[in-house]
Amino acid sequence: MKDVLLIGCGGIGFRHFQSLLTVAGIERVTLHDPFQKDFSRFEAERAKAGHGMRLEVAPTLQFTNPGKGWDLAIAAATANAQPGIAEALSKVPVRSVLLEKPVAQGPREFEAIVGHYGRGPGIDRVFVNCARNFWPGYEQVRTGILAGRTRPTQVVLNGYNWGYGCNAVHYLELHRHWFGSTGFPKIQATLMKDPRPSKRGDQFEDFFGIAVFEDHAGNILQLSTMPLAATMPHDIVLNLYDRDTGENLGAVEETRQIVRSFQTGKESPWAPLYVSQSTARFIEGLDSPGTGGRLPTLAESAMIHGAFYESLRLGIGDRPWRIT
Repeated sequence: MKDVLLIGCGGIGFRHFQSLLTVAGIERVTLHDPFQKDFSRFEAERAKAGHGMRLEVAPTLQFTNPGKGWDLAIAAATANAQPGIAEALSKVPVRSVLLEKPVAQGPREFEAIVGHYGRGPGIDRVFVNCARNFWPGYEQVRTGILAGRTRPTQVVLNGYNWGYGCNAVHYLELHRHWFGSTGFPKIQATLMKDPRPSKRGDQFEDFFGIAVFEDHAGNILQLSTMPLAATMPHDIVLNLYDRDTGENLGAVEETRQIVRSFQTGKESPWAPLYVSQSTARFIEGLDSPGTGGRLPTLAESAMIHGAFYESLRLGIGDRPWRIT
């Protein structure tokens, strides 16, 4: 990994950049953000880290002479901007792409993005940044609590103040990662039709309520989020049950960062990998397959996004969703 194109240089983009600074082999990072004029904090962060990479700024994505292109493009942009970014990247040499989630604001936009990347690097070389796949607490669930299970499992997530539109894809992807789900033929959703302003800005909206997804094997994911005062914690807790007997198998407390196995009686602390760490692990996996982390490809995430959009349609109605 030598050359990286970073699109979007706000908070998330900066955290991606901090992660890039931990990757020794990167030689060049090209920065692009139409809403930013001052990129000095990136140079200051590079100097503080002592990394020898070269920084350059691209004023536009309409490259007339992209040269050899880039090994990786990171689209750290809001969902409404992703179709245009995909179209631009389909016209320049880019070997892999990392997208933020949700990838698009609706199914039509998602299909347009798939089409653009299909003409570019290919949808199996485009990845969606569902970084909870890397988090040790959730990996303990996959390799411990769920290991060897043959009966269906019910996962119940309860929490406050986490936006459904912004975060549901994370937990749907976790379910796919844990159970190998290939689809959710049964979906129910009851969401508050009065949206709240998104934490990403008043031009975006977010939702609260309950959604239930059942995969082909009978595994169930129930997501519940309720609004409280902004000062209240997210307090996200996942409980795992045997669907047939109702036995509580274990729990993950995301806010307190604890995993409990009720089968062994053990409680284990863990620490998440944030974007400033997880992007480097993703790159490690790209450079040396089998050694780094595993994020879903755009092809794999199509099923996840399809179920997510269907839950919005059922819960809110078939209208434009200003999510990101």
